[in-house]
Amino acid sequence: MTITLNRWDGVSGFALTRMAINGVWTDYHHPVTVTETGEYWVQFYTIDFAGNIEAEKIAQFVIREDSIETVIIPPPAVNELVYPQFSGVRVSKRYD
Repeated sequence: MTITLNRWDGVSGFALTRMAINGVWTDYHHPVTVTETGEYWVQFYTIDFAGNIEAEKIAQFVIREDSIETVIIPPPAVNELVYPQFSGVRVSKRYD
């Protein structure tokens, strides 16, 4: 499973994106691959060059032993700076 955070800010540009997988925070610079079976929570937000801090978002996915992967992702917001993409997964539910 590869997690890619697509970032965009058409005004000032993004300065920094932070992400956490199961509570372990780091700066996001490139796609992240997760291969171990289990349940995962991905938290993320972006700060733009104007100093605006995006509201933190959370996505969840599960990697099972039989390689069936599911993902639950939040809906995009109008002023969203970053939105996740999960490769090699089947989307099972989106928040309404």
